[in-house]
Amino acid sequence: MGAGSSEAQQTGHRPLAPLEVAKPEEIRVTVLNLAGREVLSCTLADGSTVRDLKYLVAAAGGPHARLQQLSFGSCVLKDATSCQQLGWTSAEPVTVTMTRVLPDLEKLLASLMHPKCLRRPANLLEIDLNILCCHCKEIFLSEPMLLKLEPPLCVVGNMHGHFDQLVKLLERCGSLPDTRYLFLGGYVGKGPPRSIDTMALLFVYKAQFPENLFLLRGRDEDASTSRIYGFYDECHRRFNIKLWKAFVDVFSCMPVCAVIREKIFCVSSGLSPHLTSFDRIGELERPCRVPEEGLLCDLLFARPETGSGWEKAPLDIACTFGEDVVQKFAAELGLDLIVRSNQPVGDGYAIFADHKLLTLWSIADWDWDDTDDQRYHLAAVMKVADNLDITAQVFDKLSSASSGVAGQSHTIALSWSAERQRVAHMPMASAPDRPEKAVGDDAPDSPSSLLEEKVQEAGSVPSSLGDVRVLVLSLAGREVASLLVHADTTIRGLKNHIATAGGPDARVQVLSSGSAVLEDKQTCSSLGWTADEAVLVTMTHALPDVDGCLDYFLRRYASDKAIPEEYASQLLLLCCRCKEIFLAEPMLLELEPPWVIVGNMHGYYDQLLNLFQRFGELPDSRYLFLGGYVDRGRRSLDTIALLLLRKMQYPDSLKLLRSNHEDAAMTRIYGFYDECKRRANVRLWKAFVEVFNCLPVGALIREKIFCVSGGLSKELQDFDCIRQLQRPRMVPEEGLLCDLMWSDPQPHPGWAENDRGVSFCFGADVVQQFVEKMGLDLIVRSHQVIHEGYEFFADGKLVTLWSIHNFKGELGNQAAIMKVSETMEMKLEVFDRHH
Repeated sequence: MGAGSSEAQQTGHRPLAPLEVAKPEEIRVTVLNLAGREVLSCTLADGSTVRDLKYLVAAAGGPHARLQQLSFGSCVLKDATSCQQLGWTSAEPVTVTMTRVLPDLEKLLASLMHPKCLRRPANLLEIDLNILCCHCKEIFLSEPMLLKLEPPLCVVGNMHGHFDQLVKLLERCGSLPDTRYLFLGGYVGKGPPRSIDTMALLFVYKAQFPENLFLLRGRDEDASTSRIYGFYDECHRRFNIKLWKAFVDVFSCMPVCAVIREKIFCVSSGLSPHLTSFDRIGELERPCRVPEEGLLCDLLFARPETGSGWEKAPLDIACTFGEDVVQKFAAELGLDLIVRSNQPVGDGYAIFADHKLLTLWSIADWDWDDTDDQRYHLAAVMKVADNLDITAQVFDKLSSASSGVAGQSHTIALSWSAERQRVAHMPMASAPDRPEKAVGDDAPDSPSSLLEEKVQEAGSVPSSLGDVRVLVLSLAGREVASLLVHADTTIRGLKNHIATAGGPDARVQVLSSGSAVLEDKQTCSSLGWTADEAVLVTMTHALPDVDGCLDYFLRRYASDKAIPEEYASQLLLLCCRCKEIFLAEPMLLELEPPWVIVGNMHGYYDQLLNLFQRFGELPDSRYLFLGGYVDRGRRSLDTIALLLLRKMQYPDSLKLLRSNHEDAAMTRIYGFYDECKRRANVRLWKAFVEVFNCLPVGALIREKIFCVSGGLSKELQDFDCIRQLQRPRMVPEEGLLCDLMWSDPQPHPGWAENDRGVSFCFGADVVQQFVEKMGLDLIVRSHQVIHEGYEFFADGKLVTLWSIHNFKGELGNQAAIMKVSETMEMKLEVFDRHH
């Protein structure tokens, strides 16, 4: 739309006349299994497809939609066929038969074990892999989160896509089902591009021999990590993103720990201060993405370090733990040994904490990290006999794909009896001594620096309920928390306890005893606190210097250079305060006009400043942003910082919704993580992510205009569905919250899978039915670049806004916002850099 367009064209205003939508015919459908048992009885609209019916069957407790084959009479039904096309009407109930589609394991195994597959990727079909994933997902969900196993078992560490080594390992240590295996995780990413084949082979064997092969989840079996370390790219290159998502769905259902005859605890990575008993593991829910902190995060990320106690991990993802922690944990739970992987070690295995912990590494000639000059030539597995005798089998070569040399193995007997905890070394291949070293040590710019500043120091972890009673009061004398803590607990640890008890974030707490402000590193005992008398502590809030930060960002800042530490620290406080502001708002904002509605900004800081100048400064003008504040642009940090500063100033005049880019995983890929790391630190990135997890996701203006970042969802039956969503939370891989941020309109009717590989697309009929049902005039969304700045859909019932002009500096597109007046008049304003 050019500069000379008429006012009517320039505003893009269209009258929103009420639509007359024919009420869909309702059809009664009953689904039976082959035995004649009723699986589902439901009512479908005549426009519903067979795929929709499969989703309903799955939601009612039936198998995954991909595992269903539905038949009507002798005809097998195709997913895209609608009830209307099948001739089904409300006049007569319909009965459908469901059978299960099982993976063709022999076909998959023949492809994977073809001799040529040691050197090149297997010839696999996407449909076969999808069915395999769905089948294995059900198998894993039928297992407990903590496996309780009986020996004998062969325990294996990380494989990381080394398909040829996996094949040789299974040959060398014994074929399934004669040999029983427990893998500790770390199957995909980081290694050669054979992660799909590696995972497929393990899943085939799991489907064949579910009681002889056990697979734990590692930190790489997660959507976020697999996006970064190669598995996402391999799936995208060899197949598509949908297959990657199918694997991720399985990962989220895998067990995370195993205990062998109640004496050997097996886990991918390590311990956790939250792991007080094995019951805590059993309480973990599935499916589940790996969270940013807590028990599940620690089990998959924590690692041992020489020393004592709990410390902040060098990778800042989870805690590190000392020898005393291992010994205490083993003693309290009656364990002989803890077995883990997740770190390359020079001899294939490493012993820690006076032989109470064993680290296994099962990849020979590991050299994934280019910043590490050391090669890890040896690989090892651990064999547990019927009588719990333990041996480590060490290999100096597992792959014979290129050289034809099988390599040699050497056995080391390991004794963990109560009387003697020594290692009896047997002859093994000579190799230079190599210190234990984790991937990425001393390499701050390597991918292993993922998620820096992940966990705040929690102080000394008390061994049990402590002996000091601490009463925390606000300045008004209101009780904030009453705690019983160990005498060695630090003030920082006390702050974390207060936050856990419902107090504010630890970073904004200022604690005082008498007239003295308490320092984080001080302990209760160093302050002279004892069990003899309760201690009274006063808590105040540390607030950010909003005026000082605004002065910096608006007046003295004109580049994307590093942010001084004093302002980075203020932004941390800002994030803590804004979390509380957003959590005080409902998940679905219910607003009264007037409002200026703005689409994605994506780090275009200069355009954000110009937008406020053009359409009015806060609080005189009130703004509703639909999300998409960070990533892609050069100045995401400034963009989100300015919006949060303004939010703190004018919380009722600025409303911020969440989009798919306000998420830890997306910001790692599309630039915000890298910008925070380059200009400040990763602790600041994590603080922003915590804010993102608290943002509302929708807004309703006078019950007539529904505003959302992405679009609609099959699960959005009414607005209470949004109101009931819990926060804080990450964006899930599927479901209502995912759809609200990811779904898109499409030219075809009904629902279809989204080419993005996440969520769905919806047709004009879906929009019209939704607005009629909810009594809406309009749906406003963003999420897609529109050349004219806006685009109507579904006969004017939905509009997509895009508020960045000349996106990426080359598209030449216009930008648009929408104004909603007090009388609910809607007006689109289109602009570019010249107008």
